[in-house]
Amino acid sequence: MEVTDTQAFSDRLLPFAQARGLVGISRSQIYVLLEKGEFPKPVKVGRTNYFSANELQAWIEKRLSQRTDGQ
Repeated sequence: MEVTDTQAFSDRLLPFAQARGLVGISRSQIYVLLEKGEFPKPVKVGRTNYFSANELQAWIEKRLSQRTDGQ
């Protein structure tokens, strides 16, 4: 069986350091946002946390859309 819908497989899992670099905030701030439920939840693989690249991009886009003209 061949999969033709490449969008179904376009998401990548990023390790914490790469996720942090993508969003540009500190490790501690990510943990604060996770506690508040305001940051995409990680996926645990073994002992390592990974983040969905698509979810992080959506989070960034949401933050950008919430900006006001004065900021």
